[in-house]
Amino acid sequence: MNRKVLLSSLAMLAAVSAHAQAVVPGEFTDPSNLRRQVAEQGGYQTPEALKFPYISTYYVKPKVMATEEASIGYFVTDWDSSKIRFLDDSFRFDIYVEYYAESNTPKRLVQKGVKSGDGVFNLGRLPKGDYSVGIWARDAKGRESHRVWHEFRVIDPKDAVVPAGKVYNVKPADLIEYGISNNGGFGRKVLVEIGELPPKASGGDIMKDANAAFDAAVAAGTLPKPGPVPGYTVLIPAQNGKVLVRSFERSRIIFDPGYDTNTVEQAAIATAEGLQKLIKDKAAAGFRKMVLLPGTYRVSAHRRISLPDDFTLDLNGATLKENAFTGSGATIVNISNVRDAHLVNGTLEGDYYEHDYANSPNHSEWPMGFMIKGTARDCSVENVRVREITGYGAGNGIGRDANGSLHYFHQGAGKYVAGGLNPADGTLDESDAARFTTGFLSLAKLKRHKYLQVSKYLGYQGRVTRSWQMVACWYDAEKNFLSSETLFQYRPVPIPEKAAFLRFSVEAGSAEEAGKALLVLTLFRVPQNCAVKNCVFERCRAVGYAASAMKNMLFEGNEFMYSGETLAKCAYDAEDGWDQMQDVYFLRNWFHDNPVNNSILTCAGHNFILEKNRCAIHFWGRTHSPCVRDNDISSGTYYCDSRLRSGYGRFENNRYSKALTVTGAKAHPGWDFVVSGLDLTSTNGFKLDLGPSGRLVGCRVANRTARIANASGCIMTNCTASFIPGGSWHGMKVLGGKFNNFYETNAYSKCVFRNTSFHNFKGALQTFTDCVFENCTFSMLTASNIRFSRCKFIGGEASCGWWSKPSHIEYRDCTFEIAGSAYLRIPVYTVGKIVFDRCKVAKTGDKGASIIDVHDLRPQPTDNQVGSVVVRGCTFGAGIKKGILVSGFRKGASAKKVTVEASGNKFSEESGAILASGDILATWKVAQ
Repeated sequence: MNRKVLLSSLAMLAAVSAHAQAVVPGEFTDPSNLRRQVAEQGGYQTPEALKFPYISTYYVKPKVMATEEASIGYFVTDWDSSKIRFLDDSFRFDIYVEYYAESNTPKRLVQKGVKSGDGVFNLGRLPKGDYSVGIWARDAKGRESHRVWHEFRVIDPKDAVVPAGKVYNVKPADLIEYGISNNGGFGRKVLVEIGELPPKASGGDIMKDANAAFDAAVAAGTLPKPGPVPGYTVLIPAQNGKVLVRSFERSRIIFDPGYDTNTVEQAAIATAEGLQKLIKDKAAAGFRKMVLLPGTYRVSAHRRISLPDDFTLDLNGATLKENAFTGSGATIVNISNVRDAHLVNGTLEGDYYEHDYANSPNHSEWPMGFMIKGTARDCSVENVRVREITGYGAGNGIGRDANGSLHYFHQGAGKYVAGGLNPADGTLDESDAARFTTGFLSLAKLKRHKYLQVSKYLGYQGRVTRSWQMVACWYDAEKNFLSSETLFQYRPVPIPEKAAFLRFSVEAGSAEEAGKALLVLTLFRVPQNCAVKNCVFERCRAVGYAASAMKNMLFEGNEFMYSGETLAKCAYDAEDGWDQMQDVYFLRNWFHDNPVNNSILTCAGHNFILEKNRCAIHFWGRTHSPCVRDNDISSGTYYCDSRLRSGYGRFENNRYSKALTVTGAKAHPGWDFVVSGLDLTSTNGFKLDLGPSGRLVGCRVANRTARIANASGCIMTNCTASFIPGGSWHGMKVLGGKFNNFYETNAYSKCVFRNTSFHNFKGALQTFTDCVFENCTFSMLTASNIRFSRCKFIGGEASCGWWSKPSHIEYRDCTFEIAGSAYLRIPVYTVGKIVFDRCKVAKTGDKGASIIDVHDLRPQPTDNQVGSVVVRGCTFGAGIKKGILVSGFRKGASAKKVTVEASGNKFSEESGAILASGDILATWKVAQ
């Protein structure tokens, strides 16, 4: 049967189609109006020639059947992420894919004129073998993105299943021969109900109540009786049948008479060593899978079970139970530097209750259920419950080889010279002031390796030059130019077959600065193409799963609960993986009942993709170019610090139940993450906070507090917001809004506001262009700076507050339909510069209407500040007798000097006038 199988997960394509945005890309006015120049670093502006497009891939399936068609999915965008951020769909790219099996000539395919967004490359059915595949983009100006490389295997379908003759079922005689015990489950757990606690009870109160309950249970004789083998009982404090948080420090152990901890530990060592030898022997005998007998295998924390290449350990429902120990680190099952190793179908249980915390160093942080590390390839853990781990439920990361090395090689970049490499011929352009270039770096010691990366070595890494990208050129043994490509710091690339030398150019302020970046040629031992599927992480004290370095890693169908009580305090923590965490895919994972948060937390890394998960999410700003689509999220927090630090975020068609926050660096760099396809019209009690680093596109929001800096093409109904962050709105429809405290610069264009109030403007510039206001009010315009252009006002009014400071308010080419006595009501002391230029004014109500009413003439300390009122080139409809009305509070009138300019205005009646002479105060001046 011939089936088409995607190497990539493309479920998001269907999600986008099913939840189409309310706006069509490109339907708005010139998107360039929305753009702001982004200073990358210290005011530095990237040269146009170095504004490379960006490309990423979706999850690459590590194994493909030879009977299936293979495909690879990708995402591509321009330097500014214009389609997502500005709805500008004008950019086009040529997408290249290159793939080859070992020792075969590479094949190259190209797709021409591709739009921004998602795409798929069909590679067809491939012969069996180990393949490398790279993908990159070239824009209309010839700029090439970096290349993303992956590996996958094409295998015969019959090789996907371990044949019966290669499966070894463990026999009772094997346990005796290898000194293994599967009767180690002599620890009994008993939940002991304690009384209801006061709302603010301290830990001491809990311990007091728990101890009292424990003593009562012991005295009542309700605890389990000792078994045939001496064991122990763990008393666990609970309320209403639910274990209390931090029960590891509130439990009590009662040992049966005759229980000897030393004897138990020696038996646990024997069991661990016996299991390891049995696995080694059966793998050496050619078996590819070993199935344990059911039971509980108590293993020593001072030993670990390591899996060999091409081997599956099937626990068959058994439990590997870690014996109590004193120490800060241990691993029950280790998957390190192997290929095609798998752990399935059972339980890994730690010593959460029995651990000697008091005498263990480093907070007992590093005991783990399983670890995937080093050069592990195509490995997995599936259908395994990981519970009651003292430290981290599981983890993955860089691993050492037999010699203790974390890398394959390490070579410095040497000194840099001024100028940048020409990718066409590998020559150096010394006039290029933005870049600096290495000398010819010999690959003689690297040629035995397939890949290399250019990056900082260890530490917390991060981008160390002015850009992630570098132009690299390869040369042969005579230093003749071979080819060029755009590198991305930390991403591995294959070394061309004939290459003997490498040079690369970086963006930096000087050659000295480039040298201080400490870039090296290296390649870390990082797990690749591994998966954790359908596992349960339950009551893992520090973190449910601690992720570190990884490449093309899959987390699918896992459940995280009751984990993260202390230390890192989260369910999933991608923290110390730095920039070696790349292309990580989360699919259909469920996070619930974790005591501190249910989050997938990431602190760094590149291209995290989340789909169809039930969770909370927290991305710090060093999480580069994440993709979050079609998830059910309680609270989402996304930091967007800058283009270079945070990259190209995509947040589409997610459902949030509690809060959504997009925030970033205090010194806003003019870059943002876009949230689109969001429907918040039915969820109550929801907090929406998008600061200057966030943008809302094509969403519906209703009946909630919504602090939004940047937005396009959204509908907002009955929303309120206070302390409006600086930003821009475009093509918005706002019904019944209440917005307060405009203290930062904002720009609004092509928006419709109905029954909306704007309150409290102070200082920062607010611009409204081509907007419609129907029955809207502006109030508390104190020291305000507001500009309206080509706007329409139907009803409503604007008013300045009592004792407010002088304001600058302009209306140019606007139309007014005035229902009250005046549109703008302003005290004389608030008159700074008031302008009505080329406006059209009509009366709709019964009252005598004016465009402006200066209604409070009392003196104020600001009277020494000169003001002006300009009504110029305006057209007034029937019934409007005065364009400017002066009314009220004349006694002891202000001495403020105000210039009134009225010129080129037209009234529908000859008696019409801008300002009657009787209204003028002695300090006012009329200028025609």
